[in-house]
Amino acid sequence: MKNPFMVGALFVSMLTASCSSTMTEEIDSLKGNETANLTFSVLGDEFQSSFTRADASEVLKKLDLALFTEKDGVYTPFASAQSEVSDENFGTFSISNVPYGTYTVVSIGNASNSGGHADLTNPLQISFEDGVIPVTYYVCQTITVNASVDNIVLTLKPAVATFKLAMNGAVPSNASKLRFEVQNISNYFNAITGLASVDKIGDWSTDISFPASYIGQQGKTARINMFLSAEDLSTNSDVNIKATAFTAENDVIVSYDLVNVPLRRGFVTTYTGNFFQNDAQGFEIVVDNTWGELTGSY
Repeated sequence: MKNPFMVGALFVSMLTASCSSTMTEEIDSLKGNETANLTFSVLGDEFQSSFTRADASEVLKKLDLALFTEKDGVYTPFASAQSEVSDENFGTFSISNVPYGTYTVVSIGNASNSGGHADLTNPLQISFEDGVIPVTYYVCQTITVNASVDNIVLTLKPAVATFKLAMNGAVPSNASKLRFEVQNISNYFNAITGLASVDKIGDWSTDISFPASYIGQQGKTARINMFLSAEDLSTNSDVNIKATAFTAENDVIVSYDLVNVPLRRGFVTTYTGNFFQNDAQGFEIVVDNTWGELTGSY
């Protein structure tokens, strides 16, 4: 997993997408124009400065990139590509014969070992396989393709806020799964706004199984990632989270209603406490500027 990032070329397949006749004509009209060969360096220096090149391979496992044309708020895919950390050319995409014009480029990087790539069909509603949100980074910007454009550096930035539950005390032998239920959240991301897709916001839940190796162990953690809908990303976005542990027969072992959990994009909010002993303590926040981590106790 600690492979260094290397620069190279990556074959890009063109997307076939259904679109309105107006958008089809717009794409067709570009074909007669002059074209450029573009190289996109997704892992720019600003992103890399937070990690060593080896560490970066621990942060990102998959990268996706797509080019879109836009008219009247409708985005039509022009080209897309995928890459994984095991690929020799991870971090660089090459797209040939791009007609001169204006495009929106979106790239998504995620840290999932087992999940799929991002669905970049629509930059307003980006999702992941099975609705599970991995640690995600993104970049979205408008580019103008002409004779002077060839290499474009894209700097990824955090797309999610993370909630982590740190469970002091031993995990009981009858614990089977942990369920997180979140109100007014979305598992779809709008890369244009950098926020959750507003038309996909609702109540959301996910189950996390306790591995057999967790039983009887102390200090185990579980986490979920969320796209926030707050307009002011410099402040916290308070979210209500219900955390419930179940037996294999779906009997409740313990349940907490965590109200007004302070979340912030690019930060980890950690609740630490004796979860299975139902030992509620107040909650306080400490901000770690080194890696944007919020820690506290319940």
